[in-house]
Amino acid sequence: MTHADWLDMLLCRWGRWSVKRESSALGYGSVSPMFKDARVDGDGYGYEFDAGFTSQDVLSCDAAVNRLPLEHRRVVIVHYRNQGGIRRTARELGCNFHKARDLLNYAHGFLHVLLDKRDIDHQNTQ
Repeated sequence: MTHADWLDMLLCRWGRWSVKRESSALGYGSVSPMFKDARVDGDGYGYEFDAGFTSQDVLSCDAAVNRLPLEHRRVVIVHYRNQGGIRRTARELGCNFHKARDLLNYAHGFLHVLLDKRDIDHQNTQ
C-alpha cells in the first residue's frame, strides 16, 4: 500500500469520525455493529479496509487537518466529510475542478509531512 492510499483511507475514516463527532452520534448509526463497517443504508454490504487505524490515528489526523491553512482545511473537510468525488467538492466550494484538485493535493502533501513519523511506524509493522 502506498502512502497516498494509506493517507486517503485515514482521511476517509477521519471524515466519518468528524461527522459523527459533530452530530454527537445521536439516533441510529449508519453502520451495523455486527458487520463493523459494512454499510446497511440500501447500498448493500461492502467491506472497507481500515488499515488498522486506531482512535489515536484519527485524533492525530484531526490535529493535522486543523493545522492546515484555512483554504486547504476547507477542501479536506468538504471532500472527506461528504465522501464525494473531487468534482462534487469543487461544486460545493464554488470553484473549478483544477483548483479543488490542486488544493487537495497541497493538503495531502502537508498532511504527509505532519503524519510521516507515525506512518513510518505503521509501514514497519506491515
